[in-house]
Amino acid sequence: YARRRSSNVCPRNRVRYSWNCSSEIADRAVGELADVAGLYPQLDCTTRWTWTGAHGTFAGSIHTPQHALGARQYVHRDTHGVTFFDGTVIDTRNEIAPHDAGDLRKAWDGLAERLEGQYVAVRIEKFPARVDILNDFLGMRQVYYRRIEAGYVFSSSVELLARLREGCELDPLGVSSFLCWGWASGDRTLLRDIRVLPPGARWIWKAEEGAEPSREAHYSPSRLASLQRRRISRESVDELADQLASQVTELTRQYSEISCGLTGEGETRDCSPRFSVRGACPFAT
Repeated sequence: YARRRSSNVCPRNRVRYSWNCSSEIADRAVGELADVAGLYPQLDCTTRWTWTGAHGTFAGSIHTPQHALGARQYVHRDTHGVTFFDGTVIDTRNEIAPHDAGDLRKAWDGLAERLEGQYVAVRIEKFPARVDILNDFLGMRQVYYRRIEAGYVFSSSVELLARLREGCELDPLGVSSFLCWGWASGDRTLLRDIRVLPPGARWIWKAEEGAEPSREAHYSPSRLASLQRRRISRESVDELADQLASQVTELTRQYSEISCGLTGEGETRDCSPRFSVRGACPFAT
């Protein structure tokens, strides 16, 4: 079911949420979260949570034990709704704790301009009903969705979406591109009815605007290509190294240790001393 090459790393978080779905689909989706722990032993059944709102919205997830997450808080619930995320989030301004969903909720309106990493962040409001989805500008933390009748169901797992309703057929374009390149092209997966949220997307559903979302791109390849070019100087390299070291330092607040596998190329041997000199420790290779 993978869109890109598979990984041996076990998942930390399995998430599911929807817009404009029937109660039957919502009940089935929420119920299957309990079965996920049997597929992934690393997940902890006691961490399972669910939330239901108006206009066919629901959300839920299950993740690894809280003691293994360190300072990370995947979910924040209040009287207005629920905010949650999946992946690794970095605040380039170092003003909030991006690994805390509560801080993401407070700074939501400006998140697209300040966050980096591999992530998807979701905010669901009760009244008026609204769903807001934001992912990283490269789409590294993949978000899958399936149209069921007039609604949308999202998940971090293609398999979970496929189990919601029978009838998922293989996608010819997704399969052929996977066989040729090792990943499915565009927004395709191996299954016809399941697609991938595009990179740098911000999709917003509002009750007064119907079943279809407004689709925005907060960062796109065309924007990168339009940036003014400049000659690389020593100062530019040092500035980039400082920014990267700052981000690694921030990550150590979320993880007890950061490791980097040696690739056989020069980037790891070049970056590691820079991190150590700038105090971005602990860092291991």
